[in-house]
Amino acid sequence: MKVLMKASSLHINSYYFTNRIHKNFKEGLSLWYKCEYFIPIYKDASKSFEDHLVTYYPIYSKLDKKIFFSKIFKGFRLLRKKFRISDYSYIHCHTLISDGLIGYLASLVYKKPLIVTVRNTDINFFIPNKLFYFLGGKVLKRASHVILLSPAYEEKIKRLYPFLKNRHCFVLPNGIDDFWIENLHKGKELATKKVLRLIFVGKNDVNKNLLTLLEFLTKYDDRTYELTVVGDNTEATDFDSFNASLPNKNRIIYRGKIEDIGLLQKIYRENDIFVLLSFKETFGVSYIEAMSQGLPVVYTKGEGIDGFFEDGVAGYACEPTNLIMLKEKIDKIVDQYERLSKNAVVEAAKFSWDAVIEEYKKRISV
Repeated sequence: MKVLMKASSLHINSYYFTNRIHKNFKEGLSLWYKCEYFIPIYKDASKSFEDHLVTYYPIYSKLDKKIFFSKIFKGFRLLRKKFRISDYSYIHCHTLISDGLIGYLASLVYKKPLIVTVRNTDINFFIPNKLFYFLGGKVLKRASHVILLSPAYEEKIKRLYPFLKNRHCFVLPNGIDDFWIENLHKGKELATKKVLRLIFVGKNDVNKNLLTLLEFLTKYDDRTYELTVVGDNTEATDFDSFNASLPNKNRIIYRGKIEDIGLLQKIYRENDIFVLLSFKETFGVSYIEAMSQGLPVVYTKGEGIDGFFEDGVAGYACEPTNLIMLKEKIDKIVDQYERLSKNAVVEAAKFSWDAVIEEYKKRISV
């Protein structure tokens, strides 16, 4: 039976309701530490799931989004009012800027160790601004531990802040839902090389770069390519018209957003290769979900899961708009399909939440 440790942690996470991974992390960590969450959000913020075990505070307005620093002082003031900060062993901020600046002030005032997770928004939205770059550096220098979600982003943050090369940084990936771990595939065989079923899971927006895959379908007809798309169609792409314009038997199958995890598993297993070439990707849990179901993956070079395993183990890295390279990587996967499929399952099993929390416990000593 798991026993709670003496350490207690205060977590600041204004993005808690944007992705279920935050809830999974909290639940896993709560088995070992006393965890309390401060969740300041916008008054009109939508929630992708419910969690009645946490209290959230809708304190930010549209004006705060424009001014921004009013968010920090509002958050810090409410944090002091609602929590006895002196009682906690450490403060963990789940973003560098939005959460990190609040935690930085609390860490200074209450002399508490500060832990910071750096995410995609920090690196690609905030840090390019000189002021936020400076403030981010202050937070990072204060932090006793800096957490990155992937090896690629660890390299990026150390290039941006060279002093981190001698600081305590480590990679802590997101985990995948227990469902995928409990239902690992044994490894697939490719039914035929004449028809190849590709799958894309993610929001159809500019960053997720579905356009490259659409261009791929228009360019290559050496075999029949079927591309299944799962996710919100925020770009309002007319998939029916696109199919009608294709000069060959290639086609796209749009399934919409899938909430039913069992149905998503079925769709993964019906396909052969997972392809997602986002321009920017902190981690990308859908890669690991697909791997758990025996699908080799094509992922963006220098982003997301690149670096967690060697190229050619469970799939291949590819430049996001390079169609020739994409074709080469897909052909390589076809030629080694059984080996890559089995390896994908083995690698996916390493991303259980139990493994993630165990790594966190090992690294964080306060």
